[in-house]
Amino acid sequence: MKKLTIAILAIAITAAGAVIIFGQTGGQEGKGERRFSHRGKMHKRGMMGGRMFRHLDLTDAQKEQMKAIGQASREITKGLRENQRNIRRQLGELGTDGTFDQAAVETLAAQQADIQKQLIIERQKVKAQMFAILTPEQKAKLTEMKAQMAERRKERMEKRKARFGEGKSDQ
Repeated sequence: MKKLTIAILAIAITAAGAVIIFGQTGGQEGKGERRFSHRGKMHKRGMMGGRMFRHLDLTDAQKEQMKAIGQASREITKGLRENQRNIRRQLGELGTDGTFDQAAVETLAAQQADIQKQLIIERQKVKAQMFAILTPEQKAKLTEMKAQMAERRKERMEKRKARFGEGKSDQ
């Protein structure tokens, strides 16, 4: 029984450490900074990875406005992101002594939810500001690109379903 408890505790500590390690963004947040997404692919930080706007033939003035909006947003959210990292660290440390403090977890979870809410609001505000800069033609092109991306995503999902569906029937 004691060995089972130690094994479970070791797994929990390892999992908590992994959450902390993978949850941190690491590095400086600057122009062109790259990080791994949850799928392991590299992308640039920013609005839709910056990929969508690259194909809209933005004017230099629009590019500068987009850059200014992004920089202002990063400054606004800097403290929120730091608080989020601190909460993740605290959550990772909870329970490592073998006890569960539900009140502490609930408090940290509520703080995390509030920060997430504020980040979502800021992200939507930035998106609206960036879309306001676009011309009607650029908005139409962006809508078309989004539809194409959705179609490709749907095709990939169908391929995955077919591939995994076949694997299940073979077993």
